[in-house]
Amino acid sequence: MIPSRNIAKVFLVILFLALSILIFNNQVFSNEKSEEKISQWIKQLNDEDWRIRDRTVAYLNKLEENQKTEKVKAALISLLKKEIIIEKDGKEIVRQGIPCPPPCEGEGHMEYVMNLVEVVAQLRDPRTIPFLVQLTSFPEVRIAIVEMGEPVIEPLIDQLINGLNKLDAARTLGLMVKKKEKGYITSATTKGKIKQALLKALQANKHPMDKSIEWYEVRAMQRARVRLAIVEALAEFSDKDLIPVLQGIAKNDPYSYTKDFGPVGTNPVREEAQKILEKLKKEGKIKE
Repeated sequence: MIPSRNIAKVFLVILFLALSILIFNNQVFSNEKSEEKISQWIKQLNDEDWRIRDRTVAYLNKLEENQKTEKVKAALISLLKKEIIIEKDGKEIVRQGIPCPPPCEGEGHMEYVMNLVEVVAQLRDPRTIPFLVQLTSFPEVRIAIVEMGEPVIEPLIDQLINGLNKLDAARTLGLMVKKKEKGYITSATTKGKIKQALLKALQANKHPMDKSIEWYEVRAMQRARVRLAIVEALAEFSDKDLIPVLQGIAKNDPYSYTKDFGPVGTNPVREEAQKILEKLKKEGKIKE
């Protein structure tokens, strides 16, 4: 006769093996079910109703990082391109004014597009660089662009010189060269390239002197904002050769606010340049 204690041990071993097999089978089934669900969500990104696409983007965004496969990333990137990109002269251009398809709920649809931009930016995928550099007004996009590092430098410079979003390109380049403990740190060569681009853009965005041009005040304000962003970016260099440039801006920049754009008579570009000069003076880089 087998001792009852041994029978109990055998029973426990059998029970343990049975439970292990059951758990393993459940995990396999769960994984298969999960993959099936993800495939279904990817298909739903092509649904005609943008509200279903919106919900699906949220589902995919909540996946674990190891579940965000190449298929998932490619589908999200493709969707964003369909929503906001047009092809022009072989380039991917963010369209001006996003059409709201039926059923059109203006604010809701725009919120969906903005969420989609942020979800795609979080992928940190190099394929998104050509159009993300045009969307750096989004804080999440700026963070992503800075973290992607060297590959974004040339596209950002091109946006600053030739693109439509010069203002945010200048601000983002300022973040690229900002001193930081970790993350992307610009090399001396890259930093020099950025500085030259900023100085070139500064010249290209001079105050318009012909007051007869259409929308003169708006154009003057837009260029002043770009110059202001460039001056703020140049503050990250603290280079002595920039001192004469900043002194000239602090003394001579002609733009001052009109009643529609800020405190009348104040000059934001001059004031910012003066702040930087005072900082350099404290650092001993400008002699009294």
